[in-house]
Amino acid sequence: QRHPDNGAMGSCQSSKIHEDKPVVGLRLSVFRQLLAEAALVQPHEGPLRYWEDTPTRRAAGEQLTTADVCGEIVKPHTLERKCSYVHALPAEGIAPATFYASHAWKYFFADVVSALEQAVGDDDGIWFCMLINNQHETVSMTYEFLEGEFRRNVESVGRVVLVFAPWSAPITLTRAWCLFEIFVCVQRGIPLEVIMPAAQLIDFATALVDDFDSVALALSKIALDEAEATKPEDKANILRAVEASVGVGELDKQVLRELRSWLARAGSSALAAEPDNWGLANALGRLLKTQGRHDEAEPLYRLALKGREEQLGANHPETLTSVNNLAQMLKTQGKLGEA
Repeated sequence: QRHPDNGAMGSCQSSKIHEDKPVVGLRLSVFRQLLAEAALVQPHEGPLRYWEDTPTRRAAGEQLTTADVCGEIVKPHTLERKCSYVHALPAEGIAPATFYASHAWKYFFADVVSALEQAVGDDDGIWFCMLINNQHETVSMTYEFLEGEFRRNVESVGRVVLVFAPWSAPITLTRAWCLFEIFVCVQRGIPLEVIMPAAQLIDFATALVDDFDSVALALSKIALDEAEATKPEDKANILRAVEASVGVGELDKQVLRELRSWLARAGSSALAAEPDNWGLANALGRLLKTQGRHDEAEPLYRLALKGREEQLGANHPETLTSVNNLAQMLKTQGKLGEA
């Protein structure tokens, strides 16, 4: 199937975004169409994954990753003209980018689309590197070009959605470019929203309520110097750039702070839905305390203490834990008389 030319997009020989034009994005309909095409090729064995160190093939029936969609659908569609996918689309699939998608190419493409559908409307535009950048030119794209493109587009779009899957060990937190994109958000004060596939959301919501601490632990495993990149030289350059700016250790801390802020918002929403969950209130209070948000943590500690006293009794170990947590919080705030 050939895609008609979109003349309004200019020459299809370049995927660069001009600063005097809105950043180009793709509507959800484009992702759904690609998902439908992926379903058609899924029953058949895939071609060699030439980008792997030791190339393998996708087994017949195996879901397509984002990388597979690029190799099996996007590049064949654009091979004759050697252009980016966006430049081969009709105008109705294109919209000014209102979301910048940070994702991992290892993800199943169906999971990425499911995650996007949780946050993005049908009329929104999504900046998605695989479909915006010319995949016939990626081999020749230098780190300097990609770093400039990613930074400029994150800043221009002004809103980033970070795909998390699985929530307990997100692949995106192990990818150097994804951590770089989060870093740009932190540097520029750009909103960052974590999104998940629908199936993951169910498990995550359960964990938020039943085992909040395990979620906080999962988000604490961030280390840029251990992250991966398809091109080792890209990782080396990212490390050098970050070291010259704030330092790798500080970046890890900044990314962790941003993710903990998001987790606090998610925890608050979960607690609003289950206000009698004293364990969640206590855990959320601890998280806010570690962020220095003592005024927000105190009422949560009081809520947990009140609930546990009424439900478990004044001498129950969990109640005494809440007493100690509140006392330590009041001491930190200088409220020694109350403590």
